[in-house]
Amino acid sequence: MSVEARTLPTGRMEAFSDGVIAVIITIMVLELHVPHTDGWPAVREIAPRLGVYFLSFVMIGIYWLNHHELLRRVERVHYSTLLTNLLWLFISSLIPLSTEYVDEKQFSAFAVMQYAVMMLLTGASFGLLRMTLLRVQRQTGTFGENDRAEVAKHVGSLLLYVVAVPAAYWHPLFSLALTASVTVIWIAPWLGTQHVARMHAPLPRSSKGESR
Repeated sequence: MSVEARTLPTGRMEAFSDGVIAVIITIMVLELHVPHTDGWPAVREIAPRLGVYFLSFVMIGIYWLNHHELLRRVERVHYSTLLTNLLWLFISSLIPLSTEYVDEKQFSAFAVMQYAVMMLLTGASFGLLRMTLLRVQRQTGTFGENDRAEVAKHVGSLLLYVVAVPAAYWHPLFSLALTASVTVIWIAPWLGTQHVARMHAPLPRSSKGESR
């Protein structure tokens, strides 16, 4: 059986993922309700809900951007990639529920802890997806130093989530701050990758006519 027969183009996978992500964001928006009060008290009432919604929205948006960037680097994927993509989408589809729970329980320690766990599981499943795509890149010879740097960033993000889980019982807002710091790392897909790429890049050779 040829390699082409055992792989699929990325188009349908990307289109399906885009649709699921759009539904996830729509569900989160529908959970936003008009406050009962008016004026500045209404702003104070809805501010916490908007804050955790904004954090979840940014995280989903970052995943969507990186998902698009990863699929741009390959033309065909294995069935294992489709399965890991479904796993990531399933866990991501629970983010609206986790977000609503944080607000309903008024940012309690357990509520924030389960939110950090949800972010950890989402990041871990996306990491599995990344690994399957990196395997395709290695097979096609398109794996580069920027890919290596992004893996390092991903590992660092997961470590922050791991710390955020127990930190929720010590200080829920600090746990949320750790979770939010991951958005700073991934606010741009290329952030922090150039330095690692330069570290692994070969030194330029001096020309024969160059003075010493």
